[in-house]
Amino acid sequence: MSRYRSSDDFGGAAAGSLMLFAIIVLVFVMVKLAIFIITTFVRYFDQEKKVLLTSLVVFGALSIVSLVLYALLRADWCGSFVYLGFTQLLITCFVVDLRNRDTLMRPKVNFLNEALNRPWWGSEDKPLQEQEIEPVAA
Repeated sequence: MSRYRSSDDFGGAAAGSLMLFAIIVLVFVMVKLAIFIITTFVRYFDQEKKVLLTSLVVFGALSIVSLVLYALLRADWCGSFVYLGFTQLLITCFVVDLRNRDTLMRPKVNFLNEALNRPWWGSEDKPLQEQEIEPVAA
């Protein structure tokens, strides 16, 4: 019985470790995506009920089609319908989140007050945000 390992054993161990790492990363990404989808449904369901429910129904229908096709054909490609449905659900949630996010929106101000209270000929050296806005005495 030999106490030494061959170089093939070390390569197999490295490949196994790499596969384990890839599986852990993929599970982490799938959990984060599921949390994102659930969060999007909870946050924007009132505003985007029709779009989100339609996307969820398409995901469910594609999953059922995938199961039926796999039961009938026993083909490996039948599972791709589930991934296609999940991808469209993810894209829909991303678009809904992006559309309802107020990241780059200008704060709502009264146009009349903004026009009357802002100096029209301010200093061109400073941006508008840095210029001092003096209230106009009426």
